[in-house]
Amino acid sequence: NPNIPTEECFTTPMRGQAEGIVYATKPLSYQGQMIDKFWMRFEGGKVVESHAEVGDEVLTTMLDMDEGARYLGEVAIVPQSSPINQSGLLFFNTLYDENAVCHLAVGMGYKDCLTDYHNRTLEECRELGVNDSMIHTDFMIGCDSMNIDAICRGGETVRIFENGEWTFGETRMSLGPLSEGAVTEGDWGSVPTMAVHSLHRFAVPLPLRGRQEKRRQHNETLLRHRPDREQEKYLP
Repeated sequence: NPNIPTEECFTTPMRGQAEGIVYATKPLSYQGQMIDKFWMRFEGGKVVESHAEVGDEVLTTMLDMDEGARYLGEVAIVPQSSPINQSGLLFFNTLYDENAVCHLAVGMGYKDCLTDYHNRTLEECRELGVNDSMIHTDFMIGCDSMNIDAICRGGETVRIFENGEWTFGETRMSLGPLSEGAVTEGDWGSVPTMAVHSLHRFAVPLPLRGRQEKRRQHNETLLRHRPDREQEKYLP
């Protein structure tokens, strides 16, 4: 796993299918500048409105990097009891800070969240809903009042995360695709929709799989857009 220590269970959401407002619960250090007390409003999967009390111009610049920068590339669930969060420290390094609480990322999605991804072309992954962008920026949205519901294959709603912690062990689930209109169960895994309840409501279709090859894919994207940086290692 490229993130050590890590507490996250992450996945790639389907491009174009996220609705609602998300509020950052921790500051974001982006390219040496701080963005804090910010929110984003998603409509049709795209960030259509945003504001930051600190670093608003930086936030806007980040979201305008390219066409895919305003779409989600990652959804990750992290319990409030994570060691990083309990430390009370801000490391100013997202690879550490993201392991504190639940977080989202705008920009590039991870094709390895698709079943049999290694036998698919990049174009096929994009057609299945994996977002493409030159950026991948995580920001933290978790808090101790966050609840997450999963909508199961039969339409049943199951609470999988409550007051900032997993509910696993209390509930057994049989999860599957929400509808026939998106991708198949074999493509996306088993959890089609997550609804986050806190000071806001936010819903996004998603599979649920472990983290794989994050560093490799990030470097591939970096080199695709900046071949002059071949020798640089952005992720340790």
